[in-house]
Order: sequence, then structure tokens, then C-alpha cells
Amino acid sequence: MNLRIMLLIPVMLLVACASQRLPSRYRSTTGSDIYFSGGKGDAREDAIIIRGALRQSEGVEAEYYFLSRIYGVKDKAWRVNGQTIFREEKSAYDVVEIRLIPSGKTLYFYFDVSKLPWGRSAVRPDSP
Repeated sequence: MNLRIMLLIPVMLLVACASQRLPSRYRSTTGSDIYFSGGKGDAREDAIIIRGALRQSEGVEAEYYFLSRIYGVKDKAWRVNGQTIFREEKSAYDVVEIRLIPSGKTLYFYFDVSKLPWGRSAVRPDSP
């Protein structure tokens, strides 16, 4: 019996770690393959990088997908408190502020959106 428990513990740990893996790929509702790389997103220096979106709206959709994979269904498990784009040097970042429900805890996530296609109304990373 003790041997079974000793063999079961590493399997349980492996399963627990696998369930915490962050998504690395997402297919948008319009069919684009979007990839995530980079860090955890808790700071600009550790931003989550989004690549492959063909439209800005797909990038935002991918951000919400990414957060939903970690925290659950948007507007049920968490809500967007605010969102802003800023640029620094040659990079552009989308900072998403969320509030977890029901705890009320506020979290910030930094997404590097430099590789997204930019329209005229957006903050372009290469604009003055």
C-alpha cells in the first residue's frame, strides 16, 4: 500500500503542474494562428508576447483567451477593470487590469503587442 502511495504522489504532482501550464497557441475566431511566448506578464520586462494576429481585434481576443485559460470565464470569474496601450522605445505594450471575482483582487498583465498589425487609430510603436 505504501508503495502505491509513493508512486501516486509524483503522478499527482505532474498532473498538477501540467494543469498550470500557460497556453502557447490560440486559433482566433477568424482563423488566425496566434502564438504566445515571453514571460508571465506581471511586468513589462516579463511581458507575454503575442504573434500571428492579422487584426488588432484578434490580439485583444487572444489576450482575453490567455487570461481565461488561467482564471476562468471572463465576466464570471474575472472582469476587465481597464486596458491601455503604451509604447517604450520600439515596443508597444497592452496593459490589462483585471479584478478577480469574488475576491476582488486586482491584477495587471503586460502583453507585448509590437507584432500586431496597427491601424491609424492605434498607438503605433514606430510613430513619433
